[in-house]
Amino acid sequence: MPTAIHMHRFASPRKVRQWCLILLVFVVLLVLIKTWPKSILPSITYRNGHELFKHRINQLLRKEFVRLLRDDIPSVEDVGETILKEWAALEDQFCAQIASNRSYSFATEACQYSCEHRDDGTGNSTQYGHRNLLVIPFRDRYEHLEQLIPRLEHILEKQKVCYLIVVSEQVGSEPFNKGMLMNAAFVESLRLFPFQCITLHDVDLLALSDETPYTCPTFPQHTSVHIDKFRDQ
Repeated sequence: MPTAIHMHRFASPRKVRQWCLILLVFVVLLVLIKTWPKSILPSITYRNGHELFKHRINQLLRKEFVRLLRDDIPSVEDVGETILKEWAALEDQFCAQIASNRSYSFATEACQYSCEHRDDGTGNSTQYGHRNLLVIPFRDRYEHLEQLIPRLEHILEKQKVCYLIVVSEQVGSEPFNKGMLMNAAFVESLRLFPFQCITLHDVDLLALSDETPYTCPTFPQHTSVHIDKFRDQ
């Protein structure tokens, strides 16, 4: 009997194999948990994230292509024709007001001449009057603006140019965005003044000569090309 009791203290080979299997599974799981975040998980995350990004980009591109194919979006040519028609209507209204109301702010000799000698549509005539839009991007430099405006008016009237001066001011503390101010002034002026050319003018550039050209040239020109910025001349 004592011998039988002593033998029952040891587990059977079957029990030993079961515990070894459990221990092996535990060790394997422990190794996987230790190595998963370092190797397997990042690659799966990267692959899934990259595929998701590509899928979203493809969706956005498809939506954009479908939107561009819609019939209600006008072509560039249609937009250009619409702008020209609106400009011609504005010119007719502009010239009619000059002819009927001498107290109209644009009822100057130069503007009247520009209405009486309109462009024939070819752009080659040298006899028609010019209407020039001057855009001045501006912020905080009032002392320069007070000197520039009277000087511009003197030169433009002497050169017999029909003109509109637009001071496009930026408020706030954001970085000065000259391009945005010019674009905004251009778009808004299309509803106010039938200009044939545009002059983009810095507020700190003052013409010393009355002969500095402010008429509409055939080709774009840089009026201040001879300025020496190092000598401030």
